Amino acid sequence: MLPHSTHNCRIKIIMQLEENEACLVKEILNLSDSELTQITRCKRGEALLSIGNSRISLSISPSSKEYYAISTAKSDIVGRRERGGSVIP
Repeated sequence: MLPHSTHNCRIKIIMQLEENEACLVKEILNLSDSELTQITRCKRGEALLSIGNSRISLSISPSSKEYYAISTAKSDIVGRRERGGSVIP
């Protein structure tokens, strides 16, 4: 992520990052130490929403239909194939 590219959008969703990436994002977005910790320890579906200088934690939970439509888990892919490509379990 380049510093100048962060100004292209006021709204940013920051999901889990490796420590070195998170440190760069912390510097660019002026994140607190607790926000830095959050983005390095996020679990699947968790993120930090940054809008200007305001930030909140997000938890994103897909519906069953959304989950099966985007899941890359082998068991879900096999299940979709068995259903002829249907995303409805």
